[in-house]
Amino acid sequence: MKNRNIVSLILILPFIIFLVAIPVFPGQNRVEENTAAPDSAIKNVLVIILDALRADHLGIYGYHRNTSPNIDALARKGLVFDRAIVQAGWTKPSVTSYFTSLYPNLHGVLFSEENFPENLTTLAEVFRQNGYSTYGLIHNVHISPSHGFGQGFDVYRKISDEQIINDLWLIMNGRYLALEQLDGKEKEELGRVILTNPEWNLVTGSGFETPDKAWSGESWWRERGTAHSGHYATRITRKSFPHSNFYHLRQKIGLDYGENYLFGAFVKTRDLKGEVGISLYEPGARQYKYVSTDRISGTNDWTLLLENYRPQSSDGLNRTEVQIRAGRVTDFQGSEFWIDDVFVIPVGNLPPFRPADRLFIYAHFLDPHAPYLPPRDYLNLFAGTGEAALIDKYDGEIRAQDTRLGLLFESMEAAGLLDQTLIIITSDHGEEFGDHGYWRHGPKFFHEEVARIPLIYHHPGLFPKPERRDEPVEASVDLLPSLIDLLDLSVPEGNAFRGKSYFDESGSRSPLAYLYETPHDRIFRQVYLKTVTDGKWKYITNEYRDRVEETEILGVWRDDGGVEVTVTTTAGEDKAVYADIQALQDSDFFQKLDRDVQFAVHNVYLAASGPKGREAMLYNLEEDPGEKNNLIEINPEKARELQLLIEDRIEADRNFQSRVKVTSGGKMELNDQVRKELRALGYLQ
Repeated sequence: MKNRNIVSLILILPFIIFLVAIPVFPGQNRVEENTAAPDSAIKNVLVIILDALRADHLGIYGYHRNTSPNIDALARKGLVFDRAIVQAGWTKPSVTSYFTSLYPNLHGVLFSEENFPENLTTLAEVFRQNGYSTYGLIHNVHISPSHGFGQGFDVYRKISDEQIINDLWLIMNGRYLALEQLDGKEKEELGRVILTNPEWNLVTGSGFETPDKAWSGESWWRERGTAHSGHYATRITRKSFPHSNFYHLRQKIGLDYGENYLFGAFVKTRDLKGEVGISLYEPGARQYKYVSTDRISGTNDWTLLLENYRPQSSDGLNRTEVQIRAGRVTDFQGSEFWIDDVFVIPVGNLPPFRPADRLFIYAHFLDPHAPYLPPRDYLNLFAGTGEAALIDKYDGEIRAQDTRLGLLFESMEAAGLLDQTLIIITSDHGEEFGDHGYWRHGPKFFHEEVARIPLIYHHPGLFPKPERRDEPVEASVDLLPSLIDLLDLSVPEGNAFRGKSYFDESGSRSPLAYLYETPHDRIFRQVYLKTVTDGKWKYITNEYRDRVEETEILGVWRDDGGVEVTVTTTAGEDKAVYADIQALQDSDFFQKLDRDVQFAVHNVYLAASGPKGREAMLYNLEEDPGEKNNLIEINPEKARELQLLIEDRIEADRNFQSRVKVTSGGKMELNDQVRKELRALGYLQ
């Protein structure tokens, strides 16, 4: 009964696929050469990102509240990294680094409207090349399909957090079909399966309350000779009043609230000027009224149109009344179309279809990202007032996500899938709650509450004993090479990843982690390397550097006010101090510079004059994990040592940039819906 309840809670499906996974084993020469090894068999790889989750708000990292019992339980059986550092303080550049193993200044995906660069090899592409079916289930608008982040994924969809959990469960149980993957032959096969079960065909079966009602009426509304396989096909032509074209299709269908359905029909068109699809209309729904299939136009022989559907409203008795309709085409001009073999089928009645070999899933949940609106049951779980109430709601969102994941993990375990899946739980960045005078996260957040995120690996064959590692790792750029190393994946030729595997035992990886300042608006237009840590020491520089060909630009805030700008060319060094940007732009110092150098100087000045970039900071994290005591005046030698490491990394990045050219993915116009979502997340005013 317990497992049945779990399934009923999470089986909501916008689309379905069926998977039969084949094991992948580390330690072999190539993935395709692997042979069975039960203790390390990996059927699936699941990367879970919990957006804006700081490490120190999980129990496994010492948090005093019980926010994460299910994540903690999983972590206590696997590998936990205590010093995982992201390379950017907000989602878009951070996830791009996860996908490409490139630092933000190298991949260049910095602004809300920018698309993913097409010429970069992605995490999903590597897995797909190695025989995995690849799926991305995401909720954050910054990494939506329209921005190109679906590159390499067989299926990449933006859905709600609740839907992500539900789809994950269905994927793991082999009950998931991505309709967009079906080619013509596969659609024909699915159509054949449907038509061999007459009870699913609403024209001839019992799906309608009165099966023939939708196909009854005047004789010229139906034609025996044009039927696909039913008794009659409904023929639609232009009539005097456009709405009359669809009146005879408004058959009501009683469906179960919360059930998952596959619906569609065979459609034939002739010289159709507009587009037509098949829709389900739900009069009582609060969220939407129509769910439509793909559309066709022109002249087509019988074509199967499909979509998934889950009723959103209930009559109080767990029943939903819907109507099936054709798309509203008003401009026929002598054209016509036919509809036949309409079906609405419970997903559970479908047989397995389109098995896949191996599975890689990237699941990116939006919560606990602001605005902090936990579900009602978690709203007052951690009670507080004033500013503390924000933390309480944030913790409530963590606990709600933990509960959802717990249901998933428990269901996977009951089905024997948990131990067959490599699970990675991490985040794209953390969140600040006034720890250092600021709130939330962004391009100029460098302290541990934003930089340090959870990183947890679970698989009983790979990690049979609990283990913790305290050396710093670069969570974003190191993920891809680490999975390549761990699973012995082959990689496309010509790749140049900047991260290093944290499973590399050769001793070649550096025990350092870096964090970059990455803009998300056009005011600050450049990426700057800001932070380096070796695990014990952490240094945040106040030096901002750029280069235009052979000209070096350095900007540093001075305690007596203004930015000291130094421009060094092959001819020598020129230095000046300016209190405001206008004074800089009006100066002889600025006017004599080339235009490209002026642009770089302008950006460096703005970055160095910002309130979060004025002070250099040095912390001993072992003694001061909260970063309260700036030791830069006490230990300037250590600060200079770490500053030199930053300069070395800047030079290494430049050398890489000169060898590997990244082609911009271009920009997309932000429509009203995207702007609304960005505004809700706090990225637009």
